Amino acid sequence: MIATILISLALLAIVGSIIFRMIRKWRSGQSVSCGGSCSGCGGDSVCHPKHPAGQAINWYPRQKPEP
Repeated sequence: MIATILISLALLAIVGSIIFRMIRKWRSGQSVSCGGSCSGCGGDSVCHPKHPAGQAINWYPRQKPEP
């Protein structure tokens, strides 16, 4: 009984820390599901579709607030 509770608490702590880390990355503007290695990714054309002019679309623009 106590072993079940201890194992459940350990798993809850691990899952909670993973979710917390994902939320921190998302709030800072980083991609949660992508490691950033687009050259070797098979979904490159899905993540970076092209404009009619041939330029890639920026899905995560990092705009600085104007003073």
